[in-house]
Amino acid sequence: MKTFSGNASDHQTLKETMVQIQSGLRKNLANDEEAAHFIADAAFYSKPNLANFGPHWILRVPGTLTESEALLHQDVELQVGEDDERYSFYETSSNYADIRQKWVLIYSQEMAKKNEITFVSRLEKQLSKAQKALNHLIKRQFACEADAIAESAKWISAYDLLDYSKLKVRHENRRVGGLKGRPKKGETMQECCFIEAALCENTEAVARERRGMGRFILASNDESLSGQEILKIYKNQSQVERGFRFLKDKSFLVSEVFLKKEERIEALAFIMVLCLTIYSLLEVKLRKGLTRKSLTIPNQLRKPTSQPTLKWAFSFFAMVCEAKILFNGTLLKIDLSRIEQDRLILTILDALGANFKKAYCCGGF
Repeated sequence: MKTFSGNASDHQTLKETMVQIQSGLRKNLANDEEAAHFIADAAFYSKPNLANFGPHWILRVPGTLTESEALLHQDVELQVGEDDERYSFYETSSNYADIRQKWVLIYSQEMAKKNEITFVSRLEKQLSKAQKALNHLIKRQFACEADAIAESAKWISAYDLLDYSKLKVRHENRRVGGLKGRPKKGETMQECCFIEAALCENTEAVARERRGMGRFILASNDESLSGQEILKIYKNQSQVERGFRFLKDKSFLVSEVFLKKEERIEALAFIMVLCLTIYSLLEVKLRKGLTRKSLTIPNQLRKPTSQPTLKWAFSFFAMVCEAKILFNGTLLKIDLSRIEQDRLILTILDALGANFKKAYCCGGF
């Protein structure tokens, strides 16, 4: 087994090892019957990134692009998915960044329900905020009707979901300089204008927003894939994200490690990826063993599961099962285990296999 200290030769050896692993990974991907697809979120979707991204990819398109924003709110005929009726699809093409690609507009029923709740809350807050601001607006004094109309148009433009249900300009004659009381005989009066208005929903804007609820766009330069296939591959991203959560877990204490040299940063990343690989393989082995033997352990909600995370399974091993105390020259053994805990540990070891059960030493077994 190779060890790495801190000298230049060890750093070179580490680099060579990492290159070999990367080369082997690329070779395995190239020999795979299914082509590899690289997946990323909308933050990656930009012209510079796409221009330098050679292999097949599936990316989420940001809704801020002019082309994507129009498609998200466009009235198109969506086809319900054959495998999952919760999703509907509309396929089109795009040449964004001068790269021919397939765009898939996807409608998700579950996402639409969540968007509706958020939208209603947003609309209510906007209406409440606008009503308070309107009370200040109608008290403002304008020199002429044109100024009042221009200000009212500018004011309502700040509220994208609202419109005026009633709008008119009221003319009044007031004393010059803001003087109060009854005007004197022959006193010159100043004509002033005030806005009178009431608010309501902007029907067109609200309908457009609701039309875009539950929708998002996925893009791929592999045009041979159908919309349903693109969504299925994209959803596998969650498995990768779980790996990132593992690497960012506080158990690694990465935030307490300060490194400046690239070689040491590479070494730390390499070790963490190796840990993730071992962790993932062992988790798969545990889940397959539980399923094959029809075994379960309780999850965090105390419901039986055969698909636990390895971290949760390991939590059952954290308890002390036996304590040894030397008292007056006599070795005393105190069993601190619980029957239920021992049973769960035994279930996990049975699922992992005989070698794991043999290697694990527990007085209760």
